[in-house]
Amino acid sequence: LDRPLNVEQTKVHRVQAWLKESGAGNEAIDMMYGDTLGDLQMMELCRTPVGVCPNAALRSIAQARNWRIVDAG
Repeated sequence: LDRPLNVEQTKVHRVQAWLKESGAGNEAIDMMYGDTLGDLQMMELCRTPVGVCPNAALRSIAQARNWRIVDAG
């Protein structure tokens, strides 16, 4: 691959660049979903973070921050 994978900090930088280019702020991101700590920084950018079948580490943070958690089944 000739570019970094779109994960963790790279994903955050790309979203922030898009927001800047579009003239929108972080408030433009209504909801973000994640399942691992690698999604945490992205989830912190939005108004409504949601843990979807989160691993133990993200679940602990989501619970501490009173974020919505959705589990399968």
